[in-house]
Amino acid sequence: MELLVTGASGVLGREVARLAGERGHTVRRLSRVERRGDGWVRGDVATGEGLGDAVAGVQAVIHCASDLRRHRSTDLAGTTNVATTAAANGRPHLVYPGIVGSDVIPLGYYRSKTAAEGVLAGSRCPVTIQRYTQFHELLWLVLGKLTRPPIVTVPNDTRFQVLDSAVAARRLVDVAEGDPAGRLPDLGGPTIYDVKDLARSVAAARGLKRRVIGINVPGLVGAAFRAGGNLTVNRDDTGVTWNDFVAGKLG
Repeated sequence: MELLVTGASGVLGREVARLAGERGHTVRRLSRVERRGDGWVRGDVATGEGLGDAVAGVQAVIHCASDLRRHRSTDLAGTTNVATTAAANGRPHLVYPGIVGSDVIPLGYYRSKTAAEGVLAGSRCPVTIQRYTQFHELLWLVLGKLTRPPIVTVPNDTRFQVLDSAVAARRLVDVAEGDPAGRLPDLGGPTIYDVKDLARSVAAARGLKRRVIGINVPGLVGAAFRAGGNLTVNRDDTGVTWNDFVAGKLG
């Protein structure tokens, strides 16, 4: 099968492209900048530039392109451009990784992700949407920044169900190989951790002695996280655990 992976230089997209190639698929990797080799094609989801050539002839598009800071242009407008272009070029199977709880946690980024799901569901292409909990890499990055001061403050009574991004990538390739299924059941990691414990493990892995305290985050966002809106009962225990991920960082 020939497929296109958007966001192919990111954590998830890179793993999706690698795995799909290992399974014998012909992979086109979309990039905003010119790259050589390995099936790279130039295109920009935010503007639609180059998408027509990138999509032409593929049987599936795994749309991993995402940007926390530019979510309106990349996640929402970008998904609209991908769906419109795909509908005009053979209507390939569109596969989209969403975020667990994006429809109940009122963050701007989450709203754009949820709106992007609506765009896909209303498109003229066959669609499969798979929502995930947060990946190890994201929590490591965010908590790495939060643990710089000697006293670390994190949201109180907040939990995360971290997931191995390789598990998410494998599921997306599986989905692309199968029939369109609409929105699939959410998927999360095997263990739910209090964010204070996650912060302590990151600090310890970096050789830092830190005091970690929880603060009450006001408003609907804090309440939604405290209520577990970012969690799911559907757990995958086949990937790397958080402890193994942290141990790998030490290595």
